Amino acid sequence: MKRTKQSRPRYNLEPCTNDKGNANIYLVYRYNRTDSGYQNRLKYSIREKVKVLDWIGSPTYRANPNYEIYEELNEKLGLIYNAALKVAKERPEIPPQDFKDELDYLLGYKRKPKTTAEMSFLEYFKDFIRHSENHDRTIQKYNGVYNHLVKYTTEKKIDPSFDDITGDFAKEFRNWIYKKYKSSANTTAKHSTVIKQVMRDAELKGLHTNLKYKLIESKRTKTSKHYLTLSELDKISKHVFDNDEDQKLEKVRDIFLIACYTGLRYSDFSVLQKENIIESEGIKMIDIEQYKGRDKRNDSQILIPILPDLDKILTKYNYEVPKAYTSQKMNAFIKEILEDAKINRIVKHYSSVAGKQTESNVPVWSKTTNHTARYTFIDIMLNEYNIHPTHLAKITGQTLDVLLGYERGAKDRNAKKVYNQVIEKIKSSKLRAI
Repeated sequence: MKRTKQSRPRYNLEPCTNDKGNANIYLVYRYNRTDSGYQNRLKYSIREKVKVLDWIGSPTYRANPNYEIYEELNEKLGLIYNAALKVAKERPEIPPQDFKDELDYLLGYKRKPKTTAEMSFLEYFKDFIRHSENHDRTIQKYNGVYNHLVKYTTEKKIDPSFDDITGDFAKEFRNWIYKKYKSSANTTAKHSTVIKQVMRDAELKGLHTNLKYKLIESKRTKTSKHYLTLSELDKISKHVFDNDEDQKLEKVRDIFLIACYTGLRYSDFSVLQKENIIESEGIKMIDIEQYKGRDKRNDSQILIPILPDLDKILTKYNYEVPKAYTSQKMNAFIKEILEDAKINRIVKHYSSVAGKQTESNVPVWSKTTNHTARYTFIDIMLNEYNIHPTHLAKITGQTLDVLLGYERGAKDRNAKKVYNQVIEKIKSSKLRAI
């Protein structure tokens, strides 16, 4: 559209609701004029009041010379007037809110944000979070790392630039986290990963050339993945709850067993409904869109066959899966149930506290959580029922590499399985044992 000559700003008065005799002064400006008319209208409060009798409405729209501070006020009005013309000339299509911000910067009402090129690392990190389109949980993780960095840099009285983010910086920050919060090595590894992610984003935008950040260590340590055995699941399923107050525990037990027989995460089994039960050629299955956290995964559909033990529980509830408690409550109730059922098998538990690896022997019930159900399902499918990992990958949505990681702790059974399979082959063929 063709633009025509711009109009000029003017000042209007509006009486104050609770200030008799005084009026607020507003700059009103119609701008971005085209052959079809003005496209934008700005109404901007200059944060000044004047009595109506002390105002000359025309032609200058200025305070009356009899007004006690008319020179100071008129100077401010002139400054805003000229600034508005300048902004409109340089940015004729500027939105009204951005126009107000520019005038606020001019008058010192707001500090003008730095451009990304002017930002320190932490300033950029904050801007990175503000513009992130990731899921709320990811944003929450970013904020956690950012807040720890703010506390650390405040305590150390530093404001790191992009060039300061090196392996040494990350190591000192990591040690501070260990000392301050007794965090695990994997928690600090997540912090390092996020820092590298922010630095990588800034690098791609050409804001720094510091490649030393790539040397920041973000390697995670292996932790224990405990699982339950088929006999333990059978023992749990037969556990008797003595009174009415234990009805909620019975429901939690059944939900946990459903998870053990499906391998579903809490985020999936907690939303499981009757509608997810389908039947194909006489075989009942669970058809569900899988989530991790709260984000739907790519190729998210999974189909899980309903085996007899699972069907028995689902039949009990007429396939209306009970509603799960919060993840935290479920974890606490599961431990209580397993302890009462005397699931006392001793397991080695590896953990990291303040960056130091620890090893302890504990009863398996004390380390059982919602996610133990997933480990249990995968372990049983791989090691008890000899389901091939490629088939299990389609049921669980896990990659082959991840599935192989679930086999930790079952090496003795794996060796026995290989032995028995080879012996069977030897017996049924011309191969001979040496």
